[in-house]
Amino acid sequence: MDTQLTPTELQTAIELLQDYAPAQAALTGLSESDGNLEQCFDRLWEEKYGKQDFGIKGKSLWQSTLTVIRQELCGDEGFQTKVREYSKKPA
Repeated sequence: MDTQLTPTELQTAIELLQDYAPAQAALTGLSESDGNLEQCFDRLWEEKYGKQDFGIKGKSLWQSTLTVIRQELCGDEGFQTKVREYSKKPA
């Protein structure tokens, strides 16, 4: 996965979210990191929670987060399964 926003993607995000206060810290971080999502994620995490050791050998917090999100969205018991089950019985 490419973790770098292009200047056009970054500018589009800034324009779309300019009036959305909760997004401002992330947009500032993305601008300061030239659109580097991983660098921005790490910086925002450290600002909020401080430097932490998660005991994940050879894997960044960003990579671990992506792994969990992929499992949730793509795994057999994840999001896709829930959508299929809901589609069968929306009630």
